[in-house]
Amino acid sequence: MLANEATDAFTKGDSDLALNLALEAISIEDPPLNSIRSLVEVARGIGTRAVLNGHTDAIRSLAISADNRFIASGSCAELVEDVCESGEFILWDLAQSAIVWQIEESIHQGWITDVAFSPDATLLLVASSDGTVALWNVSTGQVDLQITGHEGAVNAVAYHPDGELVATAGTDGIIYLWDVATGEEIRTFVGHGDNLDVAEGEEDVSIAVNDIVFNLDGSE
Repeated sequence: MLANEATDAFTKGDSDLALNLALEAISIEDPPLNSIRSLVEVARGIGTRAVLNGHTDAIRSLAISADNRFIASGSCAELVEDVCESGEFILWDLAQSAIVWQIEESIHQGWITDVAFSPDATLLLVASSDGTVALWNVSTGQVDLQITGHEGAVNAVAYHPDGELVATAGTDGIIYLWDVATGEEIRTFVGHGDNLDVAEGEEDVSIAVNDIVFNLDGSE
């Protein structure tokens, strides 16, 4: 049924819907041959450049390097009673649609919440729900620098256009600016939640920051 719906959506030009239906059709154990054929047809169609299979759980973060050589994806390697105990992230070669390296056990003991490439694609900035942030060397798959400062999960990361600074944001409501070379904190931005009405006797609260971005020239 799903395979037929995938083929029908593909024929009508809705490649995104077709791909989702085809992937769902083969997700069962021992999928029928027509489901596999449907996925092959859709995956090779217009609008689909590659189908990358490697994660076993939900993908919560994606990034493409500026030179279009790599894709990074973040997920969870070990989920126990709905709690992620080990983050997982994969570096993909886009031209080959192949895994360059895959990290399943590391300092990140939670969901990989965000990933970002340096402008020259030599480093990958990785954040986790356990509050850890690290710069990983794209060539070696090893940690070059660990960044520490947030209390709680880190939800978002961003690279400055000059490649010398990175920003992180999390559930503590704080945005940090860091020096890539040293890992030193350059500046903090605090203020999310300041305009909330707080009842007498209650503590002030902060609103989690879920996304951050630099403008094109890096001035803001």
